[in-house]
Amino acid sequence: MDTAKFDDIVLAILWHNQRSTGAAWKGLPWDASDRLYKAGLISNPRGRRKSVDLTDDGQRKAEAAFRKHFGDPD
Repeated sequence: MDTAKFDDIVLAILWHNQRSTGAAWKGLPWDASDRLYKAGLISNPRGRRKSVDLTDDGQRKAEAAFRKHFGDPD
């Protein structure tokens, strides 16, 4: 599996969730969440919170990934 492509899609979904609901819900595969955290794109996914925060770099990359894979969000 192309994990970079998979992580790109996960990041796009997190961005869309945050944009739509105000929170990037972390109900996504742990291995992808761990990779995105290690890349500095999201806050630590481990813990009691049910969501993660996108970093500034994560916001930019997530929006670009969403537009690339899914088109204009509006």
